[in-house]
Amino acid sequence: MPPCTDLCHALSTLQLPESRLPSHSNLVTQLSLTQSDLDIGRPLGHWTSITQRTHCPFCRLVTAAVRAHALAKGIAAIPPSQPIHVILFPGEQSLRLSYPSRFGIRLAFITEDEARLSEPDTARFVRGTGIRGEVVRGWLRACDEGHAGCRDGVEGVEGVEEGWARSRKGMRASFNERLTSNFRLIDLERGCVCEAMLHERYVALSYVWGSVEMLKLRRGNYDALTSEGGIDALGGELPVTIRDAMELVRGIGERYLWVDALCLIQDDEQDVTIGVTMMNSIYQSSYFTIVAGTGFDANAGLPGVGKTMRDEQRVNTVERLSENIQMAVLSSIDLHLSNSFYNKRGWTFQELVLAKRTLIFINNEVHFRCHSANWSESSWSDKWLHWLDDDDSNITRIPEPHSGVMPSFWAYQKLCEDYTRRTLRNDGDAVSALAGVIRPLAGGMRTDVLEGLPARFLDHFLLFVSTKAGSRRRSLFASYSWAGWEGGISWPRENFIWFEDGGEKRIYDTKNVVRYMKHNRTVQFKALKPTKEYKTPTPTLPELPSKLSDFLKEYPQTFIGEEFQYDTLRITPWHAGETIRHYEHQWDSILDKSNSKELGEATELSFYGTTLMTANGEAEFERMIPKIRDRQDIKIIRNWMASRRFRSEKHAQSIRSFVKSGPYRFRDSALSQEPTVAGLQPGKVDKRTAYATRWNEEYPDDARPVPNFPPYTILAFYTVSINLILGNNNTTSSSHYPQNSLEQTPGIALLSSESIVGSLHPDNIALLPPPGSKIECLVISRCNTPTLGSALLYLPEHDTQRPWTLFWVLYVVWKDGIAERRGVGQILKSAFETRVEPLPAVKHVLLG
Repeated sequence: MPPCTDLCHALSTLQLPESRLPSHSNLVTQLSLTQSDLDIGRPLGHWTSITQRTHCPFCRLVTAAVRAHALAKGIAAIPPSQPIHVILFPGEQSLRLSYPSRFGIRLAFITEDEARLSEPDTARFVRGTGIRGEVVRGWLRACDEGHAGCRDGVEGVEGVEEGWARSRKGMRASFNERLTSNFRLIDLERGCVCEAMLHERYVALSYVWGSVEMLKLRRGNYDALTSEGGIDALGGELPVTIRDAMELVRGIGERYLWVDALCLIQDDEQDVTIGVTMMNSIYQSSYFTIVAGTGFDANAGLPGVGKTMRDEQRVNTVERLSENIQMAVLSSIDLHLSNSFYNKRGWTFQELVLAKRTLIFINNEVHFRCHSANWSESSWSDKWLHWLDDDDSNITRIPEPHSGVMPSFWAYQKLCEDYTRRTLRNDGDAVSALAGVIRPLAGGMRTDVLEGLPARFLDHFLLFVSTKAGSRRRSLFASYSWAGWEGGISWPRENFIWFEDGGEKRIYDTKNVVRYMKHNRTVQFKALKPTKEYKTPTPTLPELPSKLSDFLKEYPQTFIGEEFQYDTLRITPWHAGETIRHYEHQWDSILDKSNSKELGEATELSFYGTTLMTANGEAEFERMIPKIRDRQDIKIIRNWMASRRFRSEKHAQSIRSFVKSGPYRFRDSALSQEPTVAGLQPGKVDKRTAYATRWNEEYPDDARPVPNFPPYTILAFYTVSINLILGNNNTTSSSHYPQNSLEQTPGIALLSSESIVGSLHPDNIALLPPPGSKIECLVISRCNTPTLGSALLYLPEHDTQRPWTLFWVLYVVWKDGIAERRGVGQILKSAFETRVEPLPAVKHVLLG
């Protein structure tokens, strides 16, 4: 029989002070944990030896925990020689394991006696096959009474002029939500669908539709379902999950429920589009959201509610270490969700993220999550009013738009990275399914949105890297956006690195992306939207952006010689577009005071133009405006309100009526989300004919083909085009390329005529030409650090602790006069010196 460890023996002989379970300090003392044990863990042995100790209850528990964790992580086989360490985190009582991850699973002490508690990370037995309504009501009541950040309501307005306080009350009424909203709820008392306001107290449901045929609100049954008793009469046609949700909401004493299938007219495209643009308001305004995380479709139900049964004992594994001590495998909410079908679907992502409070049904348990606490049936954490599980922190919260630019910037980046790892049934939903997240974050960043990207930080967000190099192109969206590709992406963190003191001091900070935007940009983008008409400018020599001109002057032998001719770069008729605003004079303000009000009238107008437009309801609007204090702000918001009233009244003249209950008012995407989130409904207008006509009239002798303009926003800009040679593809060699936490695709070497001068991270390896082929790269910006997995890191002189002279580039191919992205890379300055034919040149690019 293999001998057990000192740790196993110490756990089985723990002394319990006053019969209470041991605290963190008790464990450190009784287990004789050294600082090394606390930092890296106490060795328990290799995987094979641990599994052989079947006589040891603690080793059996570890075996069960590792297998459960490996299954959730998708690890098919655990290496026999894999070392396992047991770790005690600061302030915790439960133990963790070093493999497969420190987060997600705990080895927790378990008890049925509340008097024995000493820490919130203690497991408890759950008895009974049904959900107890008093438990859910208790969680909601505790959150209502104890968590100020989770409650609705208007913050105090001390110091605001009395006249402005009175004016605010009138503004709520003049906001006129009914004119611009199609919000409906299921009235569980009357048994029907009814029109409602967003400030009603209601519960929302988030679930997976699957392929289940279900009752939906349609034009043909609108009258029946909006008549009293209409839902009850047809309740047998509802899927199990919706029926269970209705029973749960009734059981805890609430009246209203929002379910997309019954609250949006599913065969009316405009009605659904309006609802999609309101998702941020619908889920953020809900009293709480029910998350049906179990099963594969809408018939999975809510285990423990109605007729949907669950196992009586739901703690995975329990072992008795001694007469008074039992331990159990306790999994986090996120670990359960990560292995669920719910977590793989694109539409459910924003529903999970936007809600302030969620009641999550997963793994035959129910969990409660809000901004201040993580509570569960299977743990005693709900005896602590404020307790956030470290294992449950990987879903980034949506910051309030007034929190500042950088919190919204970081949330957008992290949430989009997570979202792109999910799947969608329809390619056209790529931006729509995330619109509820994008809109408030764009408001926080004070930016317009292009193809799902924040325009203000476009030079950074163009540089996403495929995580698997197997992304599939979505033709309805631009290739320069993550929405144009199906597959996981990550953004390079190298733009967060800045060097000071002549390169001696390396600083990593998210805010350094502002320095990147201020100092490293080389191009000026213009947005060419398919629904706009553009005037034809007179052909002239191009006025290159100053940053690009400065870049060209650094390489006079390449760009200022006889070989380089500016007069070949005539402005084309479709060049005129909307210059993307960066508000460059405000970058320093963001760096210095990222959470304070930025300076300049343009910022204020941009702030309220993007932030206030995220409010779809009167209550949301009223919660925003108390934060506006000074006279100039008040003047701006009054002007904004007047403009909104004008647009609302003008649009209301376009009324469609198809129900007998009276006229029905619609609101289009532009009104609900100005500036427009491009891509919600990809444009259907083909402008090629109009462009061709103007081209032929102005330039009848020119032989250049007219681009075939796609139905999405094109980026027009001047930049440097450089041809390089594609090296051998070594991305499948795990021994050559180190793994990284962002799962970025390893780089493929880019060669000049003499040596390696760059690294390419392809969007899809299958779309690459053979090694040795020439590929075209477009310079986007400067950079000072090679990215993760870069082929440049294998140059003998590499040193990431010192600044490099690098340039971010996009690898493009041309289709019908439009450039399409096929990958992102970095090149050294020597790429311009050891050149490949054709020589580097300034080119006017239409990037789609």
